[in-house]
Amino acid sequence: MNGNQSKATRLTTSVLDVCRLVDGEAIVVDVVRSLNGTLVRVKPSSDALAHALHRAIRSDLPLATSAVIESVLSGSCELQVVVPDAFDARAVALRTARASTAARLLHRLSMLLVLASVASYTALLARVVLP
Repeated sequence: MNGNQSKATRLTTSVLDVCRLVDGEAIVVDVVRSLNGTLVRVKPSSDALAHALHRAIRSDLPLATSAVIESVLSGSCELQVVVPDAFDARAVALRTARASTAARLLHRLSMLLVLASVASYTALLARVVLP
């Protein structure tokens, strides 16, 4: 990718590259920039592939929000993907990381170590100040 491409174009290309791994004929229908990210709508070559595209996006772009949308008028399906901006992506990543069991255990362990350090420091001060 060259440096002249817009952020929306790069994100759209990334989404389409993931979709094309599943459906070589998938096309981008719509791209919309908003305050909370870039919305990319993808039309699969057949409605049956919409859910496969959804799984691929969720697997390859975990910070993106995606949904399969079915048109009430035509009955056709499209994949809607919202790729968050940097600020929202950071918030989603932190929320995901904090939700893991290992992160919660490490957080509790660090709090115990802080409390033990404070207690140790207090005991040391008590011995120095009060001989």
